[in-house]
Amino acid sequence: MLTLRSHKVPRLAAVALSLMMVVAGMELWHMPGAAAAVSCTAETSPVNDHCYAIAQWNNIGYNYEGEFAHIDPHCLYSSSTTGGNFVSEEMWEGTNSSGTAQTWIEEGAITAPGQRWFWANYYPGATQLYIYYQGPSVSLDTTYLAQMYYEGNKDWQILATPSGAQQWALVATAHYQPLYTNSLLAGTEYTAAGDRTVGSASSLQYERTDGTWGDWWNAKPKDIGPNHYATATMPSGNQVDWSSPC
Repeated sequence: MLTLRSHKVPRLAAVALSLMMVVAGMELWHMPGAAAAVSCTAETSPVNDHCYAIAQWNNIGYNYEGEFAHIDPHCLYSSSTTGGNFVSEEMWEGTNSSGTAQTWIEEGAITAPGQRWFWANYYPGATQLYIYYQGPSVSLDTTYLAQMYYEGNKDWQILATPSGAQQWALVATAHYQPLYTNSLLAGTEYTAAGDRTVGSASSLQYERTDGTWGDWWNAKPKDIGPNHYATATMPSGNQVDWSSPC
């Protein structure tokens, strides 16, 4: 059975995905920030106009160094695949010290188009969000184990694997990110009327600097964007569900 990474588990416990499992590629998108969304559009200027239904834990104030979730996409559909529109179901780790996710790492399932696994890196000093289509193949109603943790020297490991796998799969390494976690988020992000998103992120945990893990004890559900229509609920302190018409 898979276990969460700890300082006592060697790095080689994570096995890189085979090329048959990886969808390679990179795109440069907007400069998001969950707290900045004001409406459900794909506009990038003057502000990021995306919408969210998430569990959000800001102002953590500790140097946590990892995040874990079971991500379970049930409905994942973008009504438009042009102009930067997309729908994602994912988790974020804010790496700056300001109390909100102004620099971050993220990973999860996305329409790009179709349904694919991705991860993204917006590091201190970056002028664009770097997005990579890498990771396991994505199918609806399948649970994916996702994990990010600090490796050292401003590197974070990105891991993902379908539930039931025997090994963690190393997707990539995110560079230039400091050891500072001041916000944790999980849920859905969408950009257009008619998008459909239903899913959950459960077993939400963070890693302490001593290698032990804890539940998201202070996260709150939040729906962002005045035109939002997906709703987040938290049936427990370590799970968030989100739902729109599907």
